[in-house]
Amino acid sequence: MGHDRPYHYTPVCDVEGCDEPAVYKVAADWTDGTQRELKNYGVYCSHHAHEELEEARRRQPMVRLGPGELVGPVQLYELIEGRRDAELIPVG
Repeated sequence: MGHDRPYHYTPVCDVEGCDEPAVYKVAADWTDGTQRELKNYGVYCSHHAHEELEEARRRQPMVRLGPGELVGPVQLYELIEGRRDAELIPVG
């Protein structure tokens, strides 16, 4: 896909049985020293986002990192039409 066209992605909440559109991503900034991306813990609707954020924060200490890898705190990112992960700004 060319970079001149907006990115289009319409996810559904990751909570089993929920068919609501996802409006938030629960993620943590990750790097291995050469690249940066968001470590994704899931995408959620407004009803489930905050409880899933807290669950991801409880799980994060169990993530094993490789040499040179660093991961930031788990945060809530608003999914904004046309923006890729690298362009998302944490909201909570």
